[in-house]
Amino acid sequence: MTELARAGTDGLPTTLVELIQTRLDRLPQATRPLVQAAAVLQLPSDFVTLQQMSGGDEASTLDALDRLLQADILTEHQGGYRFVHPLVGAVVTAGLSSARRTVLHQRAATVLERTAGERLGQLAGQLLVHYREAGNASKAAAYAELAGEHALRLAASVEAVQFFRTALTLEPTLGRQLELGRALARAGELSEARSVFAAARIQADAQGDIASTTTAYIGEASALGALGKYDESAALAEDSLATVAHGSDPAMQVLAHLLLAAGPLSRGRTLAEAEAHFRTALQLVYAHQLNVLLPLIAIGLGNLLGQRGDLAGARQILQEGSTQAHAAKDDDTAAIMHNNLAYYALQAGDLEAAEWHVARGLELSETQRLRVPRQWLYSTRGEIALAEQAWEQAEGWFQRSLSEAQQLGNQVQIATEHANLGLAARGRGQLDSALGLLTQAGAEARASGAIYLVIQIDLWLAELHAQRAERKAAYDMLDQAEGQLAGSEFARLRAWATRIRAQITPSE
Repeated sequence: MTELARAGTDGLPTTLVELIQTRLDRLPQATRPLVQAAAVLQLPSDFVTLQQMSGGDEASTLDALDRLLQADILTEHQGGYRFVHPLVGAVVTAGLSSARRTVLHQRAATVLERTAGERLGQLAGQLLVHYREAGNASKAAAYAELAGEHALRLAASVEAVQFFRTALTLEPTLGRQLELGRALARAGELSEARSVFAAARIQADAQGDIASTTTAYIGEASALGALGKYDESAALAEDSLATVAHGSDPAMQVLAHLLLAAGPLSRGRTLAEAEAHFRTALQLVYAHQLNVLLPLIAIGLGNLLGQRGDLAGARQILQEGSTQAHAAKDDDTAAIMHNNLAYYALQAGDLEAAEWHVARGLELSETQRLRVPRQWLYSTRGEIALAEQAWEQAEGWFQRSLSEAQQLGNQVQIATEHANLGLAARGRGQLDSALGLLTQAGAEARASGAIYLVIQIDLWLAELHAQRAERKAAYDMLDQAEGQLAGSEFARLRAWATRIRAQITPSE
């Protein structure tokens, strides 16, 4: 330990290398192939693998193994063999010639590939290393890709990103670039995911690959949507329709229509316009039996119905989508579905259902390491606490949501949480603090173009000014909100505005 500490990051200490090398030099020549095989394999290996790697027959391998165990070079643990200390393997590896190292890594890859069976995905990371060291970049890239897919199945999105980066570096392909974008989005690295998808879109368009172009469009727009940049997302979706119109992939057309629908919902255009896109998407789903896409449509339609004030309809559609998402093991969508079900249950006054759904969503988000849904789940949990007048608990959840939104760069959610913190301050009776937070949130919401949120904040401010006995300010905020509501289909917000006006207008 002293020698390692002295060496720092400069490599293995010379004194330790010489000490270990002296021990290795005393070993019989017949044990060398087995020592070298164990060093290249690195991880604990079973007898059969070591025998195939070293190239010896069963008797000679057993004899060599016994000698290495007696010399305290290798140790046995749960049916496998490894070096008594990693430094021993490192010294052996460092002493190999370049040619021998290449041959041994190639042999290791061949042996592992032949014996992997159903463990191929599990061993893909090791096969990546061996083929890369053997100089076979193409096969190394293929196993890096497989390792990335395996990591995603294990909800290890950060590891998946690294594997896909490696695959793209070793052998760049358009498909691997799209996979990297998908892994980045799953890991919550939304800005980088957007950039990767944008680069893939340009490359795919230049190659005339319509399917990949559309996938890249959808990936980039989805990342923008998760960042709360709905205008940019909708603009990309509009561009993508021009591409998919000449393609034959109905799934891509469904996704494009879903993203087009998100624009009107966020910018205050008619809900009928959004619904037209949802209905077109549904027709495509039914015509081509694309049931796996039903949950995405359910999220959009559920929000549309909720904004119209049809809470029962919203909950029914979301429940159907939730069932489909769980059946398809689409964890991201299932978590978001639970969040939305909790939100509309809360709006309907069903606290028990709201708490149940948000708990299920949080559990799924934590076990599957889903970063993006957390910002919304934490927020909804805070709104439940608000309804229960648990002000301190509500602030805690809103702060957690705000932290997630800031890390992801979601400006709409940041505005939402500043507004929610203002409501919690109002509940505590801290009216000055509430006014500051709601005013800040209103400015942020306007800058992000989230018109529905803007109107909500104006109505909260109207209530707050009335509570502060500031009648003119209350009327100004209410007039502003009603002006934006004119001609809209936001029935729930219109009913809310009507109640506020009745409360602040003195009776004759």
